[in-house]
Amino acid sequence: MRTMSRWMGVAAALILAGMFASAGPEAATQVTIVGAGKGAGAFRQAGGVTEVVNKESKTVNMTNQETAGFVANTRMIANSRVEFALTNGVFVDAIQRKMHPFAKDKAAANLRGVGPMPSSWLQIAVLKDSG
Repeated sequence: MRTMSRWMGVAAALILAGMFASAGPEAATQVTIVGAGKGAGAFRQAGGVTEVVNKESKTVNMTNQETAGFVANTRMIANSRVEFALTNGVFVDAIQRKMHPFAKDKAAANLRGVGPMPSSWLQIAVLKDSG
């Protein structure tokens, strides 16, 4: 299971890096991914994605930012404060439909999931217009 999870992380990182492959010879595009607080599994997973993207991509430089977790991440991506957010499908659905814990937030129709797996609690959310 750990090996499968590692390979899924590598695959997701390569997909994310490929989203910016057409940037050309200019300076690398700076992007931020959010996971959770330091020491949490999501922070380490975001760090793994960051490491692979920075190693494999010549067009993207990714930074892993510490956050309060998936609810905060969902709000940050919905408000375009970051480019990638580790979250889950339940929270993405809830913010799109203005349900708890996002009932007071603006509905977010601008989110898309990358690589959701039914056997995993992890889903990466990106902005709809990101490619």
